[in-house]
Amino acid sequence: MAFSGRVIQNLMVEFPENQKVKTTTGTVLSDLVLTKVKVRKGILERFNNPTTGILKDMFGKGSDLTRFVGKTVSFFGGKYEADFQGAFGKNGKFKVVFERNLSADEQASLIGHEGELSFIK
Repeated sequence: MAFSGRVIQNLMVEFPENQKVKTTTGTVLSDLVLTKVKVRKGILERFNNPTTGILKDMFGKGSDLTRFVGKTVSFFGGKYEADFQGAFGKNGKFKVVFERNLSADEQASLIGHEGELSFIK
């Protein structure tokens, strides 16, 4: 297991030889929270207006998208960001709302490109 970040507390725990590690309730190890950053990728299919886009291929048909509402979808490494608004239809497509009105050139450059949604699982 690998960790990255700033060391807050040393978790040095010694176990006697040949002893199986059992649950560590109430110890330092039980306070350790392990998370994993997940990334989902989808393609920007089209724009409904200068601020609202439709993405596809990030979720399957019938997926529950409510847990992603309000999360940020980024394009081109964060150059453009949009907020996840909700499902669009029943085929796994969804709406995103950009922070500002995008010009026709910006919209054209984004269509067909990948957007990334990062979240912690």
